[in-house]
Amino acid sequence: MENVKNANPDDYTEVHEIRDRHTTLAKTSRDLHAKKAEITEMYESKRKEVHAYERAMSAKVVRLGNEITELTTRCDSVEAEKSALQNNEEETTAKK
Repeated sequence: MENVKNANPDDYTEVHEIRDRHTTLAKTSRDLHAKKAEITEMYESKRKEVHAYERAMSAKVVRLGNEITELTTRCDSVEAEKSALQNNEEETTAKK
């Protein structure tokens, strides 16, 4: 520590200042590592949440696509039935 003090006379005048600075930096480093772990855990949690949401939305899109197909088929059936009834009505009307 004496070497550090002698090499940095403007920054440190006493050995205890170097020790105090080291203690402060070590604590800050531990705090930063803890915060990094907390943020990483939060990120992973959100990433899983987003992934689950994306899967749910993909499933919903498929379900809605199937529903649209079913409704389109029903609509086409109703339209075909309507056309058949109109043709039948026209034929009946024409025969009278």
